[in-house]
Amino acid sequence: MAVEKRNVGILPFENLKKEQKYEWINFGLQYLLSNKLANVAAFYVPDQSIIKKALADNGYNSGKINGDLVYRVGRETGINIGITGSYSTNGQNLIINLDVINCFNGASIMSKQYSQSLNDIFTIADDIAQSVFDLAAVNLSPQEKAIVNRRITSSPKAFEYFCLGYVENEKTNKQMEIITGLFRQAIREDSKFWEAYYNLGIAYFNNQEYDNALQQFDIIIKSLPNFEKPYFGRALIYMRKGDNEKAKADFLKVTEFNPNDYKPYYYLGSVSVKQKQYKEADEFLKKAAELNPDYADIYAEMGNIYFNQGIFRQAVTHYKRAADLDPNNFEVKQKLGESHYRVQTYYSAYAEFKKILEVYPTDPAANFMLGITAYKQAVLGELIEAFLEMFDPNLAEEQRQRSKAGASVRERAEVYREMVKAFYTAQKASPGFLEATFNLALTYNEMNNLDSAQIYYEKSIQIQPDLIRAHIKLAKLYEDKGERERSLAKYKEVVQIDPSYFVVHPTLGAFHNYINIIDVVLSDLDKTLKDRPDDLTANLTLAKIYYAQGYHGKAANVFRKVLTINPNEPEAKKMLAQLERR
Repeated sequence: MAVEKRNVGILPFENLKKEQKYEWINFGLQYLLSNKLANVAAFYVPDQSIIKKALADNGYNSGKINGDLVYRVGRETGINIGITGSYSTNGQNLIINLDVINCFNGASIMSKQYSQSLNDIFTIADDIAQSVFDLAAVNLSPQEKAIVNRRITSSPKAFEYFCLGYVENEKTNKQMEIITGLFRQAIREDSKFWEAYYNLGIAYFNNQEYDNALQQFDIIIKSLPNFEKPYFGRALIYMRKGDNEKAKADFLKVTEFNPNDYKPYYYLGSVSVKQKQYKEADEFLKKAAELNPDYADIYAEMGNIYFNQGIFRQAVTHYKRAADLDPNNFEVKQKLGESHYRVQTYYSAYAEFKKILEVYPTDPAANFMLGITAYKQAVLGELIEAFLEMFDPNLAEEQRQRSKAGASVRERAEVYREMVKAFYTAQKASPGFLEATFNLALTYNEMNNLDSAQIYYEKSIQIQPDLIRAHIKLAKLYEDKGERERSLAKYKEVVQIDPSYFVVHPTLGAFHNYINIIDVVLSDLDKTLKDRPDDLTANLTLAKIYYAQGYHGKAANVFRKVLTINPNEPEAKKMLAQLERR
């Protein structure tokens, strides 16, 4: 029988006296309670980043958290119960006013006061957790009891240093020497404080000091092989280093020790996606979603499963869920927009790219996709109108009135202007972005702005000199400008790069009097090689023509000649090797 889950959020506790030296207690209470509640199958605690964002969105900076605020945060995070309160100190005495609040209506479920020694913070956390279990009528399994009752340290002073180190590690302008110093001080206070070793390892990991991090995790695993967290940390390092099998082995270890933690299942799914083991990835991610249905990254990886396999309709479903849960993940929005584009829901694709550009107006990928989507929308609008026109002109007119993006409503010139703006922004932000550059040229070409089109065809060729489609488009552009010699010279360049393009259909159009371009180039080569028999470019072009025409013996002989002229010529070496394997 499935266990009904309670979604619990551990929110900040108000420091009544505002004493900076006791600010660590706020974090300490959240840390202890999160660890205990998240380890029970009937509970899941949302990631703290989700709660922090919800608090910020609702105007919380610091101070008391009331029922109304908890209610609003509950709506955003999906939590059912909010645990919060306030605390103060009187000498070595710790006074905690606990509030457990119903997130559906902001009503108080339970209020309780503790007045005990500061050294009893662990006992207080145990009692709070047990009170929540009792309220929810949850019976703990023996394994859950063992995890919940596990005392992370016997030293309150060590715990204080640990909390201070963790708080420092959360800062934007963190200082590594302070963080490691505090965690090491916690270890000096309690040499078996394994959470301190673990978080010291995580601090090294975040600073990309992987060998130092591994050393900390290995110390714990050797001394306490049944503690799951160092396996998790070590798995993250293996994953970062690309050692996926070792990473999966350690993540699986974590699930053995703590089957109710969603994160190892999420990472197992993520690694399996990288390995293209999609069935396995799906199973892991579904388990992660069962344990924590509000973690956006799970659905992003589910989307990747289908996106990578070209199943874009299912990808849309999962990316949309991820984007709803984390509206600031613009990488997911990009994938969602691309998935909409692939299934030809262009209006939705256009909307997603627009959302990205509202925040990142120069993003190259979003601008590029916006440009091609704008074109597809316009063409789709025209096709629908043309199709309806065949049956009923009145229906076509209705479509024109409804359509907001069809070329009949937004004049094609307006569509082109939007495309130019999008492609230009993408190209300017990323000058090496070939597709943006080439599509900008194509758009100018369609607008009959031939001078601008020429500039960007030439830029495309600078980025990729062997880009046949750009050479061909440039040759045709010269035709449109009436520049026959430049056009013919460009077609000859195409033959030099890849003669196979013209071998089947070598005849140019009326503008060139239907000449055979292959014959023209062969004639030029014959003249060149009579004057300069060892001309490298001429010999290489001749060999490639023979190869494209199927004269493999002739081609091999000329490639060998090329290699006597330049033994390291890469194209000749590669193509001769292919011929010799035949």
